[in-house]
Amino acid sequence: MNERIGGWVLSVVVIGGLVSGCALSPPKEKKPEEKFREATLHNFKGQYYEGRNKVDAAIREYRKAIALVPNQPEPHLNIGICYIKLGEYELGVEHLEKSLRLDPTQYAGYYSLGIAYEILGRGEEAERAYRRSMFDQETRIPAMINLANMMDRRGRREEAIQLMQRAAGEKPASSIIHSNLGSLLEKDDQLNRALTELRLATQLDPGNAQAFNNLGVIYKRLGDRGRAITAFREAIKIEEGHLVARNNLGQSLLETGAYEEALEQYEIILQIRPDYAPAYRDSGHCYAALNRLAEALAAYDSYLRLLPDAPDATKIRAEMQTLTGEDEGRKIKDGNEKREP
Repeated sequence: MNERIGGWVLSVVVIGGLVSGCALSPPKEKKPEEKFREATLHNFKGQYYEGRNKVDAAIREYRKAIALVPNQPEPHLNIGICYIKLGEYELGVEHLEKSLRLDPTQYAGYYSLGIAYEILGRGEEAERAYRRSMFDQETRIPAMINLANMMDRRGRREEAIQLMQRAAGEKPASSIIHSNLGSLLEKDDQLNRALTELRLATQLDPGNAQAFNNLGVIYKRLGDRGRAITAFREAIKIEEGHLVARNNLGQSLLETGAYEEALEQYEIILQIRPDYAPAYRDSGHCYAALNRLAEALAAYDSYLRLLPDAPDATKIRAEMQTLTGEDEGRKIKDGNEKREP
């Protein structure tokens, strides 16, 4: 049995009917070098788990490392990146900022910090972080791509195109860069240049689904619907779950009058992601064209429930009113026909 005396634990052991007592001393404080060794081991374990996509287990190990040596930069860097992977951006920023205060040369940290800042709407800080990460060879090109796309979203398209061109010049064999450059040029209405970039992207990597999708968008804008459909089909052949490419294929089929085939694409989309609003709207267009009015109304209603303030919401509501009138008229006609002798 144990008794507590004056803050100490007295362990009482009964041996052969006799009582023997001994005072236990408090645990010894670990030496700094021992703490560092243990923290390093936990950090390595965290990296092992993270490499196997066991992010929660990795975070537990990084926490142990930080508890042992709070001012060691690498566990803060690693746990910050893990939190960003989990969508815990505020926590990620907290640890990454501490890591970089402890060691400003961890450029991978700036790259991850840029992603978090951008998602959190802290654009100026994101740009500074991306630019710092461009000093590192490993993160330079990804940072240039992310920064260029962020510039475009913030209304700085000319700068975005210039930066993406710099990236293409530094890594000319990158399909991803040429695909992104082609997308920027398409937004800037430089369609022929965009077409050149996207064709090159698909040649450099025939497995780049996004490049084929972007290529389809260019062909569609150039009025070559046949090649657009071929490109969209290739994109979803590579990546069945590429919903944007599948929706683009559905729209192109809809425009050619292939309503049943378009509906097949929208049904697949909604099986994968039931809240994908454009698929409901375009399904409604197909049903209306096929004179399946009740299904059209149901599809439009689902679209407006998901996006009540969509730019085309007023137009869709007007279409629903028209279809409702047609549907009611049909019901009256059918009722009259049934009553005829």
